[in-house]
Amino acid sequence: MKTIDSKNDLRSFLRKKIIEIPAAGKIQESSKIADRLFALPEWKNNNLVFAFLSMEQEVQTEVILKKIQEEGKTLALPRMHGETIAFHMVSSLDTSILDMHPFGVQEPKASLPVAIPSEANHALIVTPGLGFTSDGRRIGRGKGYYDRYIGKYRKYLDIVAVAFDCQMVQSIPTEIFDEPVPVLITPSRVFRINS
Repeated sequence: MKTIDSKNDLRSFLRKKIIEIPAAGKIQESSKIADRLFALPEWKNNNLVFAFLSMEQEVQTEVILKKIQEEGKTLALPRMHGETIAFHMVSSLDTSILDMHPFGVQEPKASLPVAIPSEANHALIVTPGLGFTSDGRRIGRGKGYYDRYIGKYRKYLDIVAVAFDCQMVQSIPTEIFDEPVPVLITPSRVFRINS
């Protein structure tokens, strides 16, 4: 685990570590993460799952997305709307229902219905990130989308983050708006924070 004081330096360090993982290794490690996720009570207890379409330098989510559909759970994927994200429900992963955002990430079309978590509509949210600590601190790509979303809906969400082992660091410089994660899955273990 590494200690770096600047968020930008930490992001650069973590991006390099992830790039070093071979493509086959990413798929294998992502499969281990998925298996750990499927064993969690958070997975079993939620029929609505907010997941994400992975980019090359993230935990690969294809197995997770397929399992959501196989089990008949409702899948919702994030779409950026200005400074916020909303999770749009998708019935398939057909490219005809997806757009390419300028950031290089696929997202559901804006016309698809939005799932809003509530007491009656509790959801599991599977979150990406660039780096994590064993006590649940998270650093993303710098736009704060997930921090704002989790901050708004935390009480209606079971939050589970996914990361490769190389994304674990000793400390992350945090600010008041940075939202910690209560559960973190890596290929080698599950971290439960404040449970």
